[in-house]
Amino acid sequence: MVRKAVIALLFAAIAAAADDMKVVPPGEPDVPAVDFSDRNVFYRKAEAVIAGGGKLEGSLMFGSSSFSILCGGGWREPSAVDARRIRSFRIVLWEPKRYGKDRYMMRPREMEIRIGDGESVRCAVPREFYRLEFMVGAKSKKLYTFFYDVWERGRWARSGKEDFSYPAEHPLAGTVTEVLFP
Repeated sequence: MVRKAVIALLFAAIAAAADDMKVVPPGEPDVPAVDFSDRNVFYRKAEAVIAGGGKLEGSLMFGSSSFSILCGGGWREPSAVDARRIRSFRIVLWEPKRYGKDRYMMRPREMEIRIGDGESVRCAVPREFYRLEFMVGAKSKKLYTFFYDVWERGRWARSGKEDFSYPAEHPLAGTVTEVLFP
């Protein structure tokens, strides 16, 4: 009798604890803060291409007119890139980062940058490009080059694909895949 009461009390405590637990979805990845109030902020007229269709025109804000990025074979040495010379950048590869049992954030890993003279180079995607600050008219809008999905029962929940590597080259709708500078 005492044993049954202890077991019942234990189950009641577990159920109460489960009711208090909340599943919290992941937030944005660790993205460096860019102080856009700084006078070094640099704006470029741009067009963002969105997976699943759609484009957004506005001005992309950079923290400064140049930044360091790892480009070329091996990506050992960062190169200074002049933001004014970039004609476009396109994300070409995403990689999954696990957070939790079956949840993944697909981080942009590689991008192709076209420079003003027509040269194209493959580069690592700097964290500053995970979240892009766009000015559309007088309003600031955040756009993202990363996305989330869940691997459950042998398939991706949002795309329905059974190939684990599918999201590496197929971002979900709403993800920025390319930015063009006219």
